[in-house]
Amino acid sequence: MQYGSTAADSNADRPSNMQPLHDVLPSSLHSRSSMRSRSFDSSSSPHRSISTLGLMILTFYSVSGGPFGSEPTVSLSSPLWAILGYTLFPLLWSVPESLIVAELSTAYPERSGFVAWVEEAFGHRAALVEGYLSWFSGVCDNSLYPVLFLQYLISYVGNGDLSVESDGEVDLLSYNILTRWLMLSVMITVLSYLNYRGLNIVSNTSIFICLLSLLPFMVFFCVGVGKIDASRWFAVPEGRWWGAQSVDWAGYMNILFWNLNYWDSASIFAGDVKEPGKAFPRAMFGAIILVIACYLIPLLIGIGASTADWRDWDDGYFEVVGRELAGKWLGVWIVCAAGISNISLYCAEMASDSYQLSGMADRGLLPKLFAAKSRYDTPTYSILLGSAFCMVLATFDFSELIEMVNFLYIFAQMLEFAAFLKLRISADTVYRPFRIPLSTKGCFAMLCFPFLFMLVMICLASLKTWLVCGGLFLLGVSFNFFVEVCRKRGWLEFNEMIDAKLLDGMREKGGGGEGAGAEGEGLGEGGGREEGDTTALMGG
Repeated sequence: MQYGSTAADSNADRPSNMQPLHDVLPSSLHSRSSMRSRSFDSSSSPHRSISTLGLMILTFYSVSGGPFGSEPTVSLSSPLWAILGYTLFPLLWSVPESLIVAELSTAYPERSGFVAWVEEAFGHRAALVEGYLSWFSGVCDNSLYPVLFLQYLISYVGNGDLSVESDGEVDLLSYNILTRWLMLSVMITVLSYLNYRGLNIVSNTSIFICLLSLLPFMVFFCVGVGKIDASRWFAVPEGRWWGAQSVDWAGYMNILFWNLNYWDSASIFAGDVKEPGKAFPRAMFGAIILVIACYLIPLLIGIGASTADWRDWDDGYFEVVGRELAGKWLGVWIVCAAGISNISLYCAEMASDSYQLSGMADRGLLPKLFAAKSRYDTPTYSILLGSAFCMVLATFDFSELIEMVNFLYIFAQMLEFAAFLKLRISADTVYRPFRIPLSTKGCFAMLCFPFLFMLVMICLASLKTWLVCGGLFLLGVSFNFFVEVCRKRGWLEFNEMIDAKLLDGMREKGGGGEGAGAEGEGLGEGGGREEGDTTALMGG
């Protein structure tokens, strides 16, 4: 299995049934293809600044950010079900999703990421819906992190104590709405400026914060491992099937899904990663190990070493266990770590959301305005739009929104999985520096559990979630038509798109039939298959 090639050796590694795009492209399309690929070739691409380690940490913060927020799964189910959830769910959900991200990000290494996959598989209308659902879900999620960070800060300044058990009355909600909005706006502006300065700043900051936020859990492990009573791991509610009838399945599954989704966000960085063909498989593998370890090990230590009733576990309970195991200092340190981790969670999500819009504009799906770059090669207007939405949404009550955001994300994820399967069938000869070592039938089997899980989540959603998300979905369809009207009437400037009929003719000319790739095989931002390699491959 080849993990990518450079310009110098790309021809040697190229499968024999694949031809350069310029050899099979109809002459009538040459000018349009060169125009279309200007934003993707190496001469105009940004410097690829994200290392494999940087990509791994950005993925870690897109998905997790640490064990914070995993505690309620214990009280909603039981210690045994919580441990099983964070052991099995990553294997059945996270591994398939991350493998798909690794394969398609190396095949289409550009800033539009998963939107490119959907467009290549189902066309630009489906891609616009995918982009809308994913971006709206992401920006709602992202607006939580400044609120959480300021809450930790205000609790400490006002109460002199970061403990969740503090008796002080000072919290973020104690301020009037204007004061809250001003504080949150300043916080969002500062964090968004980090994104404006470049992905290398974001990735390096995230690496540093990752070390700081995980350090107290290393101490947590050291002081707790000798106090473990393994029998506590197997506690379950009364009833048949290990107390399954007493488990709050809707809450349990929503929290598991919330803590272990958004692996696809990593694909947005594909246009800025050094040697994506090598970096993505390694970064996804490292991120999965880190995410599983960050959830499972603290839970095993906390449940096994604490004498507290598992029914008391709730948000922030690691602080309580830290106090029990080592004293107040460890509890305060854990809460500090939770606070600063929100900085990287915000930056990683903002980067993903803004570069998604930029990549969609590069592909002609959104106005060129969103592809405009600053002197730091960052999408200025995309960052501004995401920041503005966060400033508005940060003042909302998100207690009922988590299920809704999950609901929207599920439909976007279904489109991505369907696009992967479609591309395995219709564009199987597209060059993939990394390829999942399964046949197409094996890939269908791999995705049986994820599809079944998403269907169950949809069925468990409340009527209110169905109504609100249905309205948002209709709004997304309306947005699709609005974009088409703007394009046809020239109200806004767009990058040029190649229509499907011309692509069909290109495939026939190339002799690749259904196996030939689309649109120059998804030339990536920064030079196609690998750095400096701008040759697209077609089925011969």
